[in-house]
Amino acid sequence: MMQNWFTCKVKYSRPDADGTESKVTEMYLVNAFSYTEAEGRMYQVIQEELGVGGEVSQITKSAYAEIFRDEDADHWFRCKVSLVSFDEDASKEKHTNIYYLVEANTVKDAFDRIGGEMTKSTSDFIIPGITYTKILNVYDWNGAAAEKMKLEAQGFTSLGERENKEFE
Repeated sequence: MMQNWFTCKVKYSRPDADGTESKVTEMYLVNAFSYTEAEGRMYQVIQEELGVGGEVSQITKSAYAEIFRDEDADHWFRCKVSLVSFDEDASKEKHTNIYYLVEANTVKDAFDRIGGEMTKSTSDFIIPGITYTKILNVYDWNGAAAEKMKLEAQGFTSLGERENKEFE
């Protein structure tokens, strides 16, 4: 199943070290079926994980073929990979660009990671570009998390949540 990825900018206020409030804008990536669903999921992230009041200020569809995670890495890099094929009719090389998101510490680490992944394919390829992104986290909603959100949208809550609300 093809996943739709959306880059979401979130604006909120957070206290600085000296106690003053500063407005920040952060970028996150989420998979969803539509812009509306991506916005809903980001508001859920804002409430549950960030624990702040904020707003989703921008949503952009992103064309990532695959996301490569690394728990030991701190940054996300957008890697452009060109698959090289030969067009017999035109008698010239044809390049098809595919974009990947790679979690790595440096550009070199991202290059090594995407190069290692691409050597597993049977296509010839070149890596014409790797760009640092300001994405802080990737939220891949699948399985239980996606099902929970669907049920909550329909008004259902889990037994544990209902019991906690009864005691409040």
